[in-house]
Amino acid sequence: MNDNQQTPTSLKNSNSPDWWSTLGLDYEEAFGNDPGIITAVHKWLSYVPPNSHVLDIGCGTGVPIARTVADAGHRYHGIDQASGMVDLCRAQVPDAESLEVIDMLYLATSTAQSLVSPSSSSTSKNKSRWWGSGQAG
Repeated sequence: MNDNQQTPTSLKNSNSPDWWSTLGLDYEEAFGNDPGIITAVHKWLSYVPPNSHVLDIGCGTGVPIARTVADAGHRYHGIDQASGMVDLCRAQVPDAESLEVIDMLYLATSTAQSLVSPSSSSTSKNKSRWWGSGQAG
């Protein structure tokens, strides 16, 4: 976007948790059945040891990711900055281990440094740091 263009009104408040909360089920309708997302989650889960703790940063409504992770027998933990999204996720994934309203921009640096993106071409050592052993720690 150059200096002569204006931000569309619909995106002006997109950093606000309240804005995201209002999207709720409309967001889910747009992305909840996306075959690319669903395929990626199933592929990623094929690398995750059974009964692992899985942290989803920006959990949204819980569909499809939280539901898929929990249905696969993992211990799902979700965070989102929008309370409305967390409320929807809690309703749709009642077996989630934990769901919290947290602004992901303020996660502790030490926590972020211990995580490895599951989409990276990480080594098995890094994968075990991310996915853990399935044991509470």
